[in-house]
Amino acid sequence: MERRRNRAIIIGSLAIVLALLVVCVSCCVLDNQSSFTGSSVKNADRYTLDFSVMNQSDSHVLTCKEGDTLHVSFSIAKGTVDLLIGMEGQSPVYRGNAISDGDFGVVVSQAGDYKITVNAKKAAGKLEVKLQ
Repeated sequence: MERRRNRAIIIGSLAIVLALLVVCVSCCVLDNQSSFTGSSVKNADRYTLDFSVMNQSDSHVLTCKEGDTLHVSFSIAKGTVDLLIGMEGQSPVYRGNAISDGDFGVVVSQAGDYKITVNAKKAAGKLEVKLQ
């Protein structure tokens, strides 16, 4: 009789531990899933993101002429956002890690296709790059 009760307690305890493990793993997987709630504009002279939830990477390419200016503005309310602007195979013209607020221009010294890459984790905010 005592053995049955001990066995039932052990099996019950293992079931609870397994259930907790499943819940924890599920939360971690869901927390790292890509998600985007908001709006984006991607055209020949503008890249705009306005988001209440962003947990992913996104990018857009703007074709620039030598001497063009990329007007960059952003306001990040929460989370972490990294911004990279550059041509493939060259040093970036701008790199911002964990950006928060900014409004500035980047003068393009060489004609070509400039890729704007945004990496966000649990973020909310606005970001815009305009070709001028």
